[in-house]
Amino acid sequence: MKHALNKSGLSHRVTACVIFSIALVASSGAVDDPASSLSEVPPGQLSFLRGDHANAIDLWTEAYQRATENRALRDQMVALLNRAEAYQALGYYPLAIADLESALGLAADDSNADLTARVHGSLGNVYLLYGDRSRAAAQFDRCLQYANNAGDKPLQARTWNNVGNLLAGGRDQARGETYPPFTETARQAYERSHRLATEVDDRLLAADALLNSARVALSEGSYAEAQNLLQQALALYRRLPSSSAKAMGLISSAWILFRTDRNANSQLGPLIYAALSEGREVAEELADQRSLSYAIGFLASMYESEGQREESLRLSREALFLAWQASAPEIVYLWQWQIGRLLRSQGDRDGARAALEAAVSTLRTLRSDLVVGFSGGASLFQEDVGAVYLDLVDLLLEDSEHQPTPELVQATLVQVRDTMELLKTAELEDYFRDNCVAQLLAKQKPVDELVVEAAVLYPILLPDRVELLLTLPTGVKRATVRVGAQEITEQVLTFRRLLEKRTRQYIRPAQQLYDWLIRPIRADLDQANVETLVFIPSGVLRTIPMAPLHDGKKHLVESYASAVTPGLTLLDPRPISAVSVNPLLSGLSESTQGFEPLPHVKSELESIHQLLGGEVFIDAEFRTVKVVKALNDRPYSIVHVASHAEFKADARESYLVTYDGRLTMDNLESLIKLSQFREDPVELLTLSACATAAGDARAALGLAGVAVKAGARSALASLWFINDQASSDLIAAFYQRLRKPGASKAEALRQAQLALIADKRYRYPVYWAPFLLIGNWL
Repeated sequence: MKHALNKSGLSHRVTACVIFSIALVASSGAVDDPASSLSEVPPGQLSFLRGDHANAIDLWTEAYQRATENRALRDQMVALLNRAEAYQALGYYPLAIADLESALGLAADDSNADLTARVHGSLGNVYLLYGDRSRAAAQFDRCLQYANNAGDKPLQARTWNNVGNLLAGGRDQARGETYPPFTETARQAYERSHRLATEVDDRLLAADALLNSARVALSEGSYAEAQNLLQQALALYRRLPSSSAKAMGLISSAWILFRTDRNANSQLGPLIYAALSEGREVAEELADQRSLSYAIGFLASMYESEGQREESLRLSREALFLAWQASAPEIVYLWQWQIGRLLRSQGDRDGARAALEAAVSTLRTLRSDLVVGFSGGASLFQEDVGAVYLDLVDLLLEDSEHQPTPELVQATLVQVRDTMELLKTAELEDYFRDNCVAQLLAKQKPVDELVVEAAVLYPILLPDRVELLLTLPTGVKRATVRVGAQEITEQVLTFRRLLEKRTRQYIRPAQQLYDWLIRPIRADLDQANVETLVFIPSGVLRTIPMAPLHDGKKHLVESYASAVTPGLTLLDPRPISAVSVNPLLSGLSESTQGFEPLPHVKSELESIHQLLGGEVFIDAEFRTVKVVKALNDRPYSIVHVASHAEFKADARESYLVTYDGRLTMDNLESLIKLSQFREDPVELLTLSACATAAGDARAALGLAGVAVKAGARSALASLWFINDQASSDLIAAFYQRLRKPGASKAEALRQAQLALIADKRYRYPVYWAPFLLIGNWL
């Protein structure tokens, strides 16, 4: 019986990692390693080696069914493990996990300890692809424990390669964190894998370890060392029998050599083309359309870099056709994007626009399932996917300058805005690695219906300029500032650093950023009598508050109420009702789990309780089980948490501290959504003691998306941890003003910030500026 992927797996599909942007080579945990003669290889493994992973899945499914009928426990585990590897190769990670967990369930005793260890190793790889590095580390540790005890060098070699991938992607450079129990560097892990693989004559794994080590050397700027490692890897790949792994190893080596050549100017052209040609020949021999698409597409990229645009365009179209034939949309968008760039460089604007729109359309079918992979916490959106959207935006903005009528200009600018909305949604889904916005998208209203009471500003950072897209009740307007993304990034980083000091040194960058981001649109704001300015920031702009921008006389907060949101279409707009305010108040004043005490939390919660009523959980009462019960028992319009919180580049490492543990974003989502299906879900989530790493745009994206993820309409949170007393005073002032009839949340925050500015103790932005209203500002 065929295993119907298009029925059971497609809706859960996670795309394979893009090899030239993120994918390190993971060693297989499957049994039945490649034999010297293909006649000795089981049919399922043979299909796998030839790159026909869908057929391999069918064959291993049949093998599993036979083993089940014969009650052959070990054969069942072998079939599940190998089928999981095939699922993983195609990017069907949830199905791979299901098979691996089933295999673990069959391991009832120690008689299959070797297989169980391999299952743990394979499961670790899947977790690593999801970006869940802590779970991956635990699985690799269990695999190594068996391999070391049993003296299983082949398994040791494979696992150390995978540990290298973990460490290459898992170290937080700012804090020097690693993943226990591993204290090695990625390079040390790869070197150990290479040494062990050489001892057991596993040439494929030895080559993979060298290739991975070369990638790390390249990322460190060690170009000569990277070249040497790659040349060693190529020599090993060339001695292997034909397989999909060999083809991709040669192709990967060629691409990394190409990157090395561009950086080091070492004239490696002949070696690069030879490796790519050999990889292409192997893929053609195997009829492996996926690998062949990569080989031809990468060759087209190289021709593009050399200015051979006609040949590059021809090859890109051939690669695109092969990607369609291979049913590989995760490759399709790459070549659509490449074709768009080439056509634009040739002056074919209509063709370029069609190709880029097709690439964005392809990405929309993938985005909820894209994974981080072995990328050090970096995201596909930071390297490739975001650039596709921005290339289309850049082209559309250029097109708007050539439209013959104001109506067509407006229509083009609306398409720019809509494309930015698609990017914002995709970025947030990528950060949280789920389709958490889908439920809100079902409730969305047209953007133009949301801006009746506010102006919405999209600052778009491009390499050579900043585009300001302003949405007003009267339509969309555009302003261009001739300052590149790099220059504005440097100014933002300086501004953020100075904001966290009790000094007025922040004024100069505050004025410069005002001149770039606000002054070009100020006349439009005045003409429209705008009172609330909603920012939808990009990149590094997410790491700063806009309230302390300065026009030379006063701060922005003195002129406008403001809010930020990851995207307008992610909002479920509705003003808060003073009648229905019912808060759940919680927090920590005592030291716990090594975190400093927050002595003013008690008075903060007491003052809010006196003002609004509600239920209070403080210190030992602030336990997850009690909060769960409270949210189950009754609906709350406000959930207030006065406790340490931290947002990091990895959503799984972002958390809130409770008395008995930490709440991750997934935990928080589960809690808040207990009331989401009621008529009145949580209106406001307040986090009064959180922090986001300075300059970390991806961590700030998590803060910006916290309301969406948690299922609340709005969130009030801070970019950095501030004085405990100042935070309590600002929060109390915010709630006092929120009680006034007709007061919006944005205006309530503005008035609270102005109150702190007027207090000599808190006049510096370090005290009042970090608080952001996120999401629905009404």
